[in-house]
Order: sequence, then structure tokens, then C-alpha cells
Amino acid sequence: KMLKKLSLAALVAMGSMSLANATPLTEAIKNVNLSGMLRIRFYNEKPENGNNWTAWRTNAVFIFKVPVAENINFVFRNSTQTFLKHTESGDTITYNPGQGVDSTMSNNLLFMNYHQDGFNAIAGKIPVATPITSVDPATPTHGAGAIATYSVGNGFTVAGGFVTAMKNVAVNWNGGATPTKADNYHYTGSVLNKDTYVVAGIYGNDAVKAQAWYFHVENLLKYDVIASADLDLLKLANMQNDYDVQFHVDYAASELDDAVDPNADTKNFWNVNVKGTVAGADLRVGYAYSSDDDGAIDLSIDSPLAYSQAKTQQYYDIADERDCDMIYADASYNFTPALKGTLAYAHVDTSDDAAKRSDNLGSDLNDYTVQVDYAYNKKLSFQAYYDYADFDKSWTDSNGKIHDSNSEVRLQALYKF
Repeated sequence: KMLKKLSLAALVAMGSMSLANATPLTEAIKNVNLSGMLRIRFYNEKPENGNNWTAWRTNAVFIFKVPVAENINFVFRNSTQTFLKHTESGDTITYNPGQGVDSTMSNNLLFMNYHQDGFNAIAGKIPVATPITSVDPATPTHGAGAIATYSVGNGFTVAGGFVTAMKNVAVNWNGGATPTKADNYHYTGSVLNKDTYVVAGIYGNDAVKAQAWYFHVENLLKYDVIASADLDLLKLANMQNDYDVQFHVDYAASELDDAVDPNADTKNFWNVNVKGTVAGADLRVGYAYSSDDDGAIDLSIDSPLAYSQAKTQQYYDIADERDCDMIYADASYNFTPALKGTLAYAHVDTSDDAAKRSDNLGSDLNDYTVQVDYAYNKKLSFQAYYDYADFDKSWTDSNGKIHDSNSEVRLQALYKF
């Protein structure tokens, strides 16, 4: 009885202490900043040789920024995702790994942010926004570690960081030298359980924006070097008129660690495009090439490096393919300030030898996209596209997945706050 009384007394005392130090709700939330998004997507897929399927994908993201001291914030980021897929064959339902009808927590980040003058640092379970990692708001790459940036001045910024166990990394290694991209819809939750080190230099002014990144992934990549630049050609030439010409270039080189492949060669990737704006229409043409070597350049199909290539929706990123090049073009026009239409095309050419040695594209293809974006207001938008990807010949990879001509329709409603 005495022990019970002591335990009860201790619990009461602890509760009193908690209440004494508690903050009233109105005070606790007064300076908290909330941002995020709500997103609903519907897919309809019709492969030429395979089962037709439809899917609903729903995402909610809530980001709370809490000021706790001068120049210090704590940030809590929580998101949910459901991917519910239904095929016409036997009326079966399949789910994302580990997910079902009800949403599950897909990301749960908590980190401290310190900022003073030109210095900014985050530490804890942090988002990892780099040229080769996912920046999709629903499935960002993240891990445990710290990243810091410092503005040197005159447009220059330097950065460095360390991250371990990065999540939402769409590359599967399977213990071998050749990486394979995870399914576009199912890579959420995949983990690269390695230590990653990164340093970067960034420069920008009205006419030039450039950045260079160096990555080392322990026991996986000796190095991965990324350099990108955006040039406003007319501003560089001090020309002012109704036209706008933008030039973009990406170069990347990486080499596998000896633990993966002691005989690995350097893998190279190039991507260049030119964009012009005339009377409200944006026209862009580009070319990308990935060398005939094993390895990985980017770690996500939702990375800035991937997005800088074609604007087609099914096949747009060839950075990790073997002996592969891509010619692409797109045109966008704003019919009204709220309504924009886009046409995009990509031709991907993969050599037969490269296709035999890997589970990459395996066949030449043409990809076509027709897309409409409508901004209902500043926060709510709608999007719809139709994409048709046509392989020259169908093929089956080592996992039994058939790669063939496929039609894809996607409808989206997005609310940002």
C-alpha cells in the first residue's frame, strides 16, 4: 500500500510540474507558421500488352515552423500518402508496399534550423534537397544529419552536409553494379542505408545561375559530381527586346565504389537545352546523353536533374541509363493568365548492346504528352494530361515486368497553403 501511495504521489507531483510549465494553447500557436499542401491524383493506364488499371493517390503535407529563440526554429513536417490501385484482371486490388485503403504516415521530419546573417543550418531528421534527390513535396528525400549554407557575398553561396539512411531514394542496387529505377509510384519508403557527404558551390545574378555539387556515398559511390548552369543569352549580350533566350546545361560524372565494382569506369551524363519566349509562347529543344557505363548519376526520378530533361510524363530521365541519348522538345502557351497548355515530345534511343546488359529501357521509344494546367486561384489548381509512350518493341525485364506501348491519363487537384 505504501508503494502504491508513493507511486500515486509521484505521479501527482509530476503532473503538477507539467501543468506548471505548460504553455496556454493560444500562446503556443501564436507564432507557429503552418504551410503544406493537399493533393489528389487519379490515374488511368492502358498498356498494349497487359492489364488496364486505375489508381487513386492522395497526399497531405503539414509543415509547422516553431520559433523557439532568436534565430532558431524547430520544424516538424508530417505527411500521409495512400496509393490505391485497381486492375481489370479479376477485379483484384493491390496496394503500395505497407499501405492500404487508409493513409499511412509516409514522412515524419523534425529538425532545428539556425540562421544568422548569411549562415543557415538544419540538423536532425532533415529534408535533403539537392540536384539528384527527390524534391517532390509529397515524397521528398530525407534522412538524419545536418546541412549548412553560407552566403559569401556577391552572389556566391557555399554548402556542406552529412546525411545517413536517406529515405525516398528511387534507386535499387540489389547487391550488384547496375542500378535499376524503382517503380515511379512505389518508391516511397525505399531507403539508401549509407552515409552520404556533400559539398557545393552556388552562384547567381540576373544573367547567370550556376552550381556545382560533389557527393560521396560510403561503400557505394566514390564520387558523383554535378555541374549545372542557366544563362540568359540576351542579358549577357546586353540586348533588350521582346524576345527571351535561355540556355541550360547539366554535366555529371560518377564512379562506383570498389566495394560495388572494383573495375568500374566513370559514368558521364550531359543535358543541354535552349528555351525561347515569343509572344507568350515558350519553346524549348534539348538533348541528353548517358554513357555506356554502370553506375548512378541521380538518385530519384523526382530530382531537379531529372526534371531539367524532357517534360514528357512517362519517360523523361535517362541519367542512369546505359549508352542512351534523348532528343526532346516542348511548347507551352498561356491562353489566359490562369490557363496554360503544354505539348511535349521525347525520343529515347538505347543501343541493343546496352539493353542486353541491363534492365534499363531496352528499346527505342517515342513519348508524347498533352497537358493542361488551370489555376483556380492563388492556392488551388487543377491539372490534366494524356501521355502515350510507344516502344519500338516490347520487352520483359528480369523482374517479369513488361515494357510496351502505354497510354496514361492523370487528373490532379492541388491546394497549397
